[in-house]
Amino acid sequence: FYFSSSIIYFLMIVFDLAREKYELAYKMKSEELNQKNIQLEKKAREFCTKHRINASFKGFIKNVNAYLSDCDFVFVSRYLGILEALSFEKFIFANHNNAIKKDYLEMTPFAKFISISKDFEELSNQIEYYLKNGQKRNKMIEGGFDWVKAQDWDKVITIYLRLWSKN
Repeated sequence: FYFSSSIIYFLMIVFDLAREKYELAYKMKSEELNQKNIQLEKKAREFCTKHRINASFKGFIKNVNAYLSDCDFVFVSRYLGILEALSFEKFIFANHNNAIKKDYLEMTPFAKFISISKDFEELSNQIEYYLKNGQKRNKMIEGGFDWVKAQDWDKVITIYLRLWSKN
């Protein structure tokens, strides 16, 4: 597992699944070195200690390619992070906690290739579902990779020009 945000949220899911029969490994990074992330990492470390979760905290990572190539699932909700994970042929779990994020995740052209959830319980259920349904998971990974391969800057420019010409 590779996490890019909401460390505590995802640790709760790992803990919930770990009580089942899954063996999990995970790596985490924070987006920036700031006071909020330092406090969040401290809480995450305490949570891991309390629940005996063997987590490795790597801190801020400039180049996530080694992590992306080495994991099976990616937990990310940021648009560019999702595109990057799709290009690595990874299964993506994205979560939203507000209406704007919900809209951009559900309305994006790659929405059908990622798992989108609104809360801990829904995400936990989706993780369990996709762990058990490899064929469905692989079909989504393949579709997402095919979609992202077809994207390039010329296509982005064409879309923006078309949008701006409507005014």
